[in-house]
Amino acid sequence: MNKIGILLLSGVTGLAGIFGLLFYSWFPQATFTATIISVDADLIEVEVAIAKPGIFFEGEPLLVSLKDFTRIVDSSGSRIDASELEVGDRVEILFDGSIAESYPGRIFRCFRIRIVG
Repeated sequence: MNKIGILLLSGVTGLAGIFGLLFYSWFPQATFTATIISVDADLIEVEVAIAKPGIFFEGEPLLVSLKDFTRIVDSSGSRIDASELEVGDRVEILFDGSIAESYPGRIFRCFRIRIVG
């Protein structure tokens, strides 16, 4: 293979890698169902209700940051304010897949919280 071919292949591979990183960071990656155990203005604490082997364990506590971009909706899909979340609400949480390695674990990029029950 000549030098031009190698440079083109390297460039295409590099662009594909960059696109993959951007794609990963732009789109939500994971969901789980949990029960709210405490509510603050910009943070909720939840307990995982449905285990996902290797990711979450049933009963595991997690902190979820509420940001300006976090969309909170009721069971019909209508947008609601964070102040309407209550202890005991069962929610589905959509986030970027990253969890801070602390106890309890913490989710900083939550995209949507939907009340499911």
